[in-house]
Amino acid sequence: MSLMMRSTVFLEAFGRFLTGGYPDEEDLYSVFLARAVLMGWDWSLRRPPMRQTGLWGMNEAELATESEAPRIGTAQVGLEAGVPLATTLPALIDNLDNSLRYFGEVELSGYRITAVYLEPCQVDHAGDAADLVLTLSWFGPPSRSSKVLVYGAPDAGPDIVSRLQWQNTGLFRFDAVEPGAGWDAPPEMPRLRIAPTPDVGLKVALPDGPSAAGWVLAVVTNVALTLGPNCTELRMSLEYS
Repeated sequence: MSLMMRSTVFLEAFGRFLTGGYPDEEDLYSVFLARAVLMGWDWSLRRPPMRQTGLWGMNEAELATESEAPRIGTAQVGLEAGVPLATTLPALIDNLDNSLRYFGEVELSGYRITAVYLEPCQVDHAGDAADLVLTLSWFGPPSRSSKVLVYGAPDAGPDIVSRLQWQNTGLFRFDAVEPGAGWDAPPEMPRLRIAPTPDVGLKVALPDGPSAAGWVLAVVTNVALTLGPNCTELRMSLEYS
């Protein structure tokens, strides 16, 4: 399978740089890749016999220009064969968040993922995200409110909401809300077959930080793929209130 036909994930971060943000010598690609390799998430630079399977292979990453506000940075990766999208998202969001902070003080307002060329394995392994329940002891009490939008699920919308409400805990809480409008997609994003407007809206109470945002998007992804076994494209966003 070619690189472009692997399951590919585009991740965008929204917010603003309070300091720094537009360096002349350093680029987001090298920082994002270096940290992912250090953490063992990206093994694309390793050579045999050290080469093992990581979570993804690096494609692109770049800081947004000031004219693209409120978008401040993007990353694109190709998932390694057999790696579930849901269980990759916490690491992917953490890596982009941490890499952006290399360039200055950041105030994040949210994230958006767009996944294309999803393979059957994404549904076969969707239940693996249940392992995320084991990580709940990592989080502190909820201190933020956010809105999550799901695109490409016109028929499963009510089921997604009810399934997620079964997972309400003292740390995370999911409730239905009107979807409304989301952020505009940049022109370099692939043209999706799914509708450009969100089908499902969720109000989510969650702890602060990128790990909690990644956990929420992973759980929502798991449910969406379980209810949509023929899904080959998926887009969702998390916007802090």
